[in-house]
Parts: sequence; structure tokens; C-alpha cells
Amino acid sequence: MKSKWIDEILAHIHTARNWIHKEFKLQTADVEDIVQDVLLAILEAAPPRIEYPKTYFFRACWRRARKLKEERAQGVPTEPLEMAENVLARSPGRWSLEPDDPILNRLTPAEREIAMRVALGYTLEEAAAELGIPASTARRRLHTARRSLNRKSA
Repeated sequence: MKSKWIDEILAHIHTARNWIHKEFKLQTADVEDIVQDVLLAILEAAPPRIEYPKTYFFRACWRRARKLKEERAQGVPTEPLEMAENVLARSPGRWSLEPDDPILNRLTPAEREIAMRVALGYTLEEAAAELGIPASTARRRLHTARRSLNRKSA
């Protein structure tokens, strides 16, 4: 059974998005991530009773947005691709994304770009938006990349 406090939080999501965007000068995607992360955290924790749900939600969003701004100001990687590049740079030899890697050489550069992002957890839509291509093009490139890797690895 859905609690009353969940309904109150859901009623203020749009307001929270606008407030975070104006207060922290963040991009829309960052604001969406913050709101979703906070909602998931609240739902997973499933607190039995929240006395002031709107305040609780806004405060949690504010903390998450502040943390993101601080991390970016300190140069801490915050995007999945940046984090992956950071890990790869710290572990040479273990993970190879060099152009001469035999596995990646099976793919065109366009297929490699989309496959890397999907492997890092991006949705096709997110990867397509980041690359500035239609989702249908991203889907086709990923399909071609998978088919190419499966055919040549067998």
C-alpha cells in the first residue's frame, strides 16, 4: 500500500526539478538524475513515516545537488564515461581500450562509441543524445556491433 507521504513527494517533483535547476545551475539531465536518485533512495529505505515529506525530499535533493557541484569543482569524475576512463588509466594492461585491441578493431569507430557507452550503463537514448545522433541510428549501430563481435568471436 502506497503511503500518503509518497503521494505528497510525487506531487512536488516538478517543483523540485525547477528549484534544483535554478538554485544550482545544473543541466536538465543532472537534475533528472538527482531527483531519480533521491526518489529511489527514499523508496528503497522505505521509512515508515515521514512527518514533512516535501521538506524531506527537497532537503535530500539539495544535499545531492550540492555534493555533485562540489565534486565537479574538485575535478572528481561524475559521469560514467569519465569514471570508466579514470579506472582504465589506473589499471593499464588489465583493461585495454587501445585502438589496436583486436576485439575493438572489429568495430567501426561509430559502433565502438555506442557500444562503449551502453557497456558503461547508458541507455540507448542517453548514448544517442550524448553523441548527437537519433536513437534509431544508435540502435542500428549497437545491433551491428553485437552481430560483428558475435560472428568474429565464434
